[in-house]
Amino acid sequence: ENVSIAIQKQAGANSLRVVNSVKEALKTIEEELHVREVELDVVYDESIFIKDAISGVRDAAYEGGILAFLVLLLFLRNWKNALMVTLAIPVSIVIIFFLMYMRNISINIMSLGGLALGVGMLTDCSIVVIENIFRIRAQGASLRDAAIQGAEEVFWPVFSSTLTNI
Repeated sequence: ENVSIAIQKQAGANSLRVVNSVKEALKTIEEELHVREVELDVVYDESIFIKDAISGVRDAAYEGGILAFLVLLLFLRNWKNALMVTLAIPVSIVIIFFLMYMRNISINIMSLGGLALGVGMLTDCSIVVIENIFRIRAQGASLRDAAIQGAEEVFWPVFSSTLTNI
């Protein structure tokens, strides 16, 4: 003996907001049902999966940032260059979340997957550019000249590589 109710969000709605709204409504309903000796149970809560996915992405981002820094430090042997690429990752993520908020794009598996792909591409391209600047700097060029020449030399390969991913 039971009555099951499935609540499904509309396309484009924020799952976490919908779940929070339903939980608030359930508090009111639960008080009424308790008086009538009716038990209320939530069988499935999608927000738990979403929160776990967001937590997993956050943890992977931290681990990836630390790993990227250590790999860059190992190969470039320059902590400033390694730190520069590593700091580009959280800065780009904050900017992307801001733009997603401004465009009313919800955070879901697809948007988080796209974010991971974009951050990976940003990191790859940054490594290529910095490595080339580092190589030219090792040949005796000034920092400014190495930055200009190094970025110009790899612009088209980096640009075309990014376009193939897009």
